[in-house]
Amino acid sequence: MGIQIQILVADAYAAIEKGKISEAIQILEKAITATPQNADLYAYLGEAYFLNQEYIHAQEVFLKHESLSNHKTNTFTPYITGYRGCILIAEGKIAEGQSLLEQAIQENAQEPHFYYSLAKAYFLQNKQTIAYEFMGKIEQLDPCFYYRKIQQLINQI
Repeated sequence: MGIQIQILVADAYAAIEKGKISEAIQILEKAITATPQNADLYAYLGEAYFLNQEYIHAQEVFLKHESLSNHKTNTFTPYITGYRGCILIAEGKIAEGQSLLEQAIQENAQEPHFYYSLAKAYFLQNKQTIAYEFMGKIEQLDPCFYYRKIQQLINQI
């Protein structure tokens, strides 16, 4: 990945940290326009679409990522599996989403959103003890996660 593309990716993640997901999407789309065969950029863009709750777009670019990369040796694979699990849970497909999330975590994908969605799935199944365990792991991974979730909810109101 060239230095200009690395700068665009860094700018996109800086925008995400500031809660400017749409801006991050635009930056990543610009990077993809410059290097459309770079599979990693599609994984980054898929994550941004996920964070912006644009699940159809996220799924589309995850598929593009897979078509361009070696699925078996790609470090993004467990994360993409996890994001797909989160999307399925958001769509109400709890069992399918839970299975993908557990697979992603087993493959060592350490993303707070995965634990959050998995906790949600367990709550929906009245398995509060397990749900609370996953919620505790979120705090360990990202102490500011809940603060950002609250900010997102406030912004939606």
